Amino acid sequence: MDVTELVATAVRNYENITPTPIPEELTPETAATVIPDPLGFALGWVLADAIVANRYHGSAIDALPVCHPEHGWDRILLTRRVSCTLCAQESADSFGTIMLTGEDAPIFIARDGSETSYGSLLREDAEKAVARLLEQVPQFGILVGEHANCWHSRAERYPDIYHAVARTIIENPGVIALREIFVDEVQFEGTFHPIYLMTGALTKGLTYNWFAVESPDYVSFFMIDGGSTIYQTDTGNWATVGKQLKEEDRDGVRKRILAWLRIEGNPDRDTVD
Repeated sequence: MDVTELVATAVRNYENITPTPIPEELTPETAATVIPDPLGFALGWVLADAIVANRYHGSAIDALPVCHPEHGWDRILLTRRVSCTLCAQESADSFGTIMLTGEDAPIFIARDGSETSYGSLLREDAEKAVARLLEQVPQFGILVGEHANCWHSRAERYPDIYHAVARTIIENPGVIALREIFVDEVQFEGTFHPIYLMTGALTKGLTYNWFAVESPDYVSFFMIDGGSTIYQTDTGNWATVGKQLKEEDRDGVRKRILAWLRIEGNPDRDTVD
């Protein structure tokens, strides 16, 4: 699916969705259900996908969706902070922010504070809109140094996996994706966090190395390099997989995610799952 098709799908699926009201008592869990501008949210994922596809491996720029504790899903940060070990001290929005709310959202806020609205631009000419964004976020290149342990070097399939996640969201309202995940090392309601459990307690605290993709009924976790996966079984337990996402082509990644979320098909427990 090219960018023009993604935009058309986003408009068709999200244009008439009513914004999620903000609950009176907002918690991290309820904030994750708040989408204040559904169409801006979906179109923002189109822009984020273009950034990752064109700037991740060449400049280590990632696009992190952010759930604001008071506003819900309202922005995507463009950053190298979590993708390059040499850039760990950079600000979280060092390459700009894609705001998912506001008039004619999404709105790109550049490092100098200038703003460009992309809602109408995307609908009028999606390819031209993406080209303009890429001019605003040019290839900065990689810092001189050792990058063997950086995700932008290790996660070769990340742009394909990111595209599959973006397309899943754009095609299926109600699906959200997290990259900022807190893995608790103590039991919550009688059970450990599935990432903590399945990684042998090696992953704990705040992590940006996984996707959590959620539908209203199911959730799946997979590392950004496609090398590890956890999903919910029909009995409510957690399972790993036999064939990892890094072994799939782009469309295969999308189909596996849809099956884990029970949107299209079911996990194939006898073979890949």
